[in-house]
Amino acid sequence: MKVFDWKELWDDFLENGVDPFFSDGAAMSIGCFDGPHKGHRILFDQVILNAKKGNLLAGLVTFVRPLPLKFARSYLGDISTLNQRLSFYEQEGFDFVVLIDFSDEFSKIEGTDFLTMLKDSCNLKFLAEGPDFHCGYRGLCKMEQIKLFAESNDVLASFPQLLLDNDERISSSWVRDCISKAQFDQVLRMLGRPFCLDLDGVPVRKSGNAYHFAKSCLTQVLPRDGVYNVFVNTSRRLRARLEVGSEEILVEPAANESSPIRIVEFINKE
Repeated sequence: MKVFDWKELWDDFLENGVDPFFSDGAAMSIGCFDGPHKGHRILFDQVILNAKKGNLLAGLVTFVRPLPLKFARSYLGDISTLNQRLSFYEQEGFDFVVLIDFSDEFSKIEGTDFLTMLKDSCNLKFLAEGPDFHCGYRGLCKMEQIKLFAESNDVLASFPQLLLDNDERISSSWVRDCISKAQFDQVLRMLGRPFCLDLDGVPVRKSGNAYHFAKSCLTQVLPRDGVYNVFVNTSRRLRARLEVGSEEILVEPAANESSPIRIVEFINKE
């Protein structure tokens, strides 16, 4: 899977034209995709299916950090790290991802201008978005504007409902809330996999068999303060005790371990 930086991709297009990588065209979806959750997979399935039908590349346009609540004081944290999301996209079968590092300059681009830039630089042929999706300056480019853009630019657009099997509307905000309340069974239902903390590369202090991580070094949402049974992935998979405190989390594997902790998987049921 190829990963493109948005600014570099656009600058390269202005200088050299369309990258030969995109010569056959692309099926895409745009979004934060924090999770990603089962609603996102409905979009992903549409992108990959239409890419196969049209002999197109399957790709995503997303952000280095999730955005919906980025500036809100109540923001609980990210569900997944960038490395987790990129790994997930690759496993799903995507050919490429375009990463945007959100900035004031980017926020001023009109929605249809942004879509035109994607069409030109990535040879956009198919676009899948949720009915509530909006983009561009002040989020003013919504489904109706995107439909008009698609019709006038020979782009096929689809807007599926992002619902669970029981017709519930799933959202990343809901997943975050469930994680914060330690409702891991509900999280498993919405993500389709256990919630995992990515601790790879996070600064750690070790005392005895316990690993201490400062909460300020983590971008992911954490469950409420308390003690949890978890699995940890080091050089092997071990059961462990995890304690969330006011300033740090402590992880203590059930067996003595010298290797760094990379992943913590929260257990849904004992």
